[in-house]
Amino acid sequence: MALKTGLYVDAANLYRKDGPSINYRVLKQFISSERELLRCNAYVTVDPENPKPVKGFISALRDIGFKVIEKEWSRSADGRVKANMDMELAVDMLTQAENLDVVVLASGDSDFVRLVRAVQNLGKRVEVIAFQDRVGFDLIKEADAFNALESLEDIFMATPDPPQPMTNDTPTLQGGNSKGQEDRVTRFFRR
Repeated sequence: MALKTGLYVDAANLYRKDGPSINYRVLKQFISSERELLRCNAYVTVDPENPKPVKGFISALRDIGFKVIEKEWSRSADGRVKANMDMELAVDMLTQAENLDVVVLASGDSDFVRLVRAVQNLGKRVEVIAFQDRVGFDLIKEADAFNALESLEDIFMATPDPPQPMTNDTPTLQGGNSKGQEDRVTRFFRR
């Protein structure tokens, strides 16, 4: 019997300005191979002053079977953008984990360490998938398994399809394509 699985994607955390775009169809196929994917959620922030670029991304995600949870950015008086979807993702993961065997978090954000522990305390296996250079060691340590995005075949696309959302402080991936980096990244970490 296939393991009932949920995928929770922190889209802003996986976006890299001027870096390679994630092929979300490949990500979904990787997670669902030999598993029954019951939940497939993507958490996306929208610039209220310029929503058009991200609307294509949201539409494309929905076309490949993601449930998209979106939230508008808010801008402070000093011009900084706040677009945090951590709470929405955490609540959904905790409430939906009851019906799952495995929960996959696609994010390198160490703010989710406590969430990983909480889901594990429900008796669920938690796997993390993220960029090797953008994942906190404490998140890797806490997860039951870690997969580096760079190690997945065909995970990057030459041109964005779907178009990727923009964020203010997203660092770029250094170096070449995933094939050239393959030997330098962790493929799997399991406890």
